[in-house]
Amino acid sequence: MHHDRAAALEDLERPDEALATRRRSLALDPAFVRGWHDLGHTLEGAFRFSEAMAAYRRVLRIAPDVAETHVGLASVLFHRTDVEGALDHLRTARRLRPDRRDIHASLMFALAFKEDVDPALIRAEAQDFAARYVTPLNAAPRPHASPRDAERRLRIGDVATAVGLARDWARLREVRRGLRARFAAGPAMDAPRYVRHLEAAYRTMWRRWCAGQLPEPFDVAPIPGSDGR
Repeated sequence: MHHDRAAALEDLERPDEALATRRRSLALDPAFVRGWHDLGHTLEGAFRFSEAMAAYRRVLRIAPDVAETHVGLASVLFHRTDVEGALDHLRTARRLRPDRRDIHASLMFALAFKEDVDPALIRAEAQDFAARYVTPLNAAPRPHASPRDAERRLRIGDVATAVGLARDWARLREVRRGLRARFAAGPAMDAPRYVRHLEAAYRTMWRRWCAGQLPEPFDVAPIPGSDGR
C-alpha cells in the first residue's frame, strides 16, 4: 500500500511526500527489495546521490543479482564521475541480462568517458552490439503492411511515446509555468499554416518511400501564414 502510494505521489510531483512514504514502507519491511530500489531511484532523481547510492547498495546486499539496481548504481557513480565504478556495475548488469540492449548501449556510452580508453575497445563493443541486435534485424526484415501507393489517403496516428520520467521537479515546474506564454507567441500556434506544412512534409516522405528512395533530410517549401507573412 505504501509502495503504491509513493508511486502515485511521485506522479503528482510531490517528491518529499513520496520519499517519506517509501521510508515508512521500508520500516515495515526492511527486506523489501523493490522498495529499496525505488527509494534509490527517487533519491537519484532528487540529486541526492549519496543517499541513492546507499539505497541501491542495500538492494545488492539483499539480492546481488538485480540487474536494474546495478544500472541505477552505475548511473549514480557516473554522476559522481566514478566512470570505472559505473562500468563495473554496467558489465555486471549486462552479464545478468544479456538480452537488454539498453544496458549494452549504456555500457558503450559510459566507456567513451573512460580516461585513456583504447578506441579499439569501443569499436569492439559497438561491433558486438551490432552483431547482437542489428544484424538479426537486417537478416530478416519484415515487409511493411502498407502498399506503395503514393495517392492512397494517409492515416496518421499518434506516434509519440513516453521517453522517460522527469527527474528535476523544480525545473519541470519552472518550464511548465512558462509554456503557455511561449506557445502562444510561437509560430506553431498559427494552426492553419502548421497543419499545411506538416501535411506537405508527410506527403513528401510518403512519395519518397513509394519511390523506393532512402531516408535523407529534405526541406518543405515555406507556406505563408494566416497573417500573410
